[in-house]
Amino acid sequence: MKKTIVIAGLIIGGIAYAGYRKVQKLKEIFNQMKIHPSGLRNVKIGVDYFTFNLDLTIENPTTEAFSLNAGNTASFKRVLAYRNGHFLGMATLNLNMVNIPAFNSFELKNVPFQISSNIVIQNALSIESFSVEQLTFVVVVDILGKEYYIEG
Repeated sequence: MKKTIVIAGLIIGGIAYAGYRKVQKLKEIFNQMKIHPSGLRNVKIGVDYFTFNLDLTIENPTTEAFSLNAGNTASFKRVLAYRNGHFLGMATLNLNMVNIPAFNSFELKNVPFQISSNIVIQNALSIESFSVEQLTFVVVVDILGKEYYIEG
């Protein structure tokens, strides 16, 4: 009986350690990834909100593949957009099957963004010139209930 409990404990401990190592490896890759816009469509201007679909490209410049194929344990949750450090808007995702090979990229297509009209007006009034370089996108990835951020 004791032998069975010890073996079961070792197996559970081994699985937990392997999961921990996987999360640490994904975090290392996250820190090096880049994200940038690659397409815009279906822009709709409303009284309260501006909505549009945005394509985002996530680049993996590392020598290791980035893979989220873990069912409900890991997923892309949302995308946050900023201009010069000021929050613009957010898109909600629920994507849990992503594979980005080493030295490759992955395109998130038709990400539905919604931005408050007030924020659009505030930014329009403060724009002397506009450049894509002023935009920052952050992808929030949830792994085992903890959120990690890919910023680009």
